[in-house]
Amino acid sequence: MRALLLLLLLSAPALGAAVPLKDKVRASQLEGRQAPSPYWRAFALKQAGDCDGAIVQLIPIAQRGFGFEQAQTTLGECYLIRAGVLPDFAAPDAPDAPDYHTGVRWIMQAANADDYNAQALLVELYGAGYGVGYGASADNDPSAKNDPIEGAKWAHLYLNNAARQNLGVPILAESAIEALRAQLSERQWLLGKERARQWTPLYAKQNPEEPIKETP
Repeated sequence: MRALLLLLLLSAPALGAAVPLKDKVRASQLEGRQAPSPYWRAFALKQAGDCDGAIVQLIPIAQRGFGFEQAQTTLGECYLIRAGVLPDFAAPDAPDAPDYHTGVRWIMQAANADDYNAQALLVELYGAGYGVGYGASADNDPSAKNDPIEGAKWAHLYLNNAARQNLGVPILAESAIEALRAQLSERQWLLGKERARQWTPLYAKQNPEEPIKETP
């Protein structure tokens, strides 16, 4: 009887027995590595320095709105790289470039949704002296394009970002915050803190999920 049972167990794969769950998981993971989704491929392209390719992949992802702040921030970074601002903030004429304004718009959208990486980027832009304002208010009031108190607001929001603190993410914009503080009086820094206290997140409308199309 035991010999018969052992024979049945050994022959189970040949008889079409169910694959163990752990093997299914491993197969799925392997398949994912071999054929990554457009979502992760976009980040891989940016990491590899191909921002043109990453932008094409990231736009439909970022446009989904709430919940896709990481894609929005990365998309904004790619535009700033194309504008020559990142990685070393060595393009003083960049604020006049369309790529710069597009990049800031995406980063601002993610920062307003309380994404700490986007908030850190805004602090770095203000610390480096770049104009961050855009839209009607900035067009009507040139001073709004680089309001240092607004920079202080984002610095306070970044430093006190609950998600960053809960995840234990270190302060990566420390040098930018120091540079920003050097530009401000104590009163301006405190005014920025007050703006941060009154700030509330602004989440973009979540668009209906659509399959992310492959890009040739």
